[in-house]
Amino acid sequence: VTVTGLNANTNYYFRVRAVNSVGVLSGYSSVSPVTKTAPAIPTVSAATNITNVAFRANWGSVTGASGYKVDVSTASNFSPILTTVNVTSGTNTTISNLNPNTNYYYGVRSYNSSGSESKNSTPASQQKTYMSAPSPVWYNNVTASQFQANWNEVPGALGYKMDVSTSASFISYVYQDVTVSPASPIVSTTVSSLNL
Repeated sequence: VTVTGLNANTNYYFRVRAVNSVGVLSGYSSVSPVTKTAPAIPTVSAATNITNVAFRANWGSVTGASGYKVDVSTASNFSPILTTVNVTSGTNTTISNLNPNTNYYYGVRSYNSSGSESKNSTPASQQKTYMSAPSPVWYNNVTASQFQANWNEVPGALGYKMDVSTSASFISYVYQDVTVSPASPIVSTTVSSLNL
């Protein structure tokens, strides 16, 4: 029988009596070993430190949890789970070795010292990794007032934003966030009206 309505992370015992057709009860069974319920389900929060190949998963602490398992998938129903990260201290972990520009879902399960484990957090948090930066970049067709900027197409990019500066640290701009339409496999644009 499934026993419901219990408290999280609590020790419970059970015993059983048999009854026959005339209502005669047997003696009690032996008492079961300690059954400790699972800790509460963690509450996940938005991912942070997002890059093209990683992000940090975050969740709230759970009373009585001795650790957490973070499941990662590209499917909202977690079928299949791509990886599970075991976290024994803290309430965040970095998920790495991911693909750029890809939707990922993560959910967190808590567990206690008895090995009882909560269900996965719901709803699971969705995070999309950033696209990879254009690389390599090169220039050609340089004249006194213009040059051609070039880079390889980034898969999944709908367009590009380009900055031009006379400073390698970009403390000032000649052009900022210039929109460049995608092209395949090499993106090129002419930068003109430059000072001699």
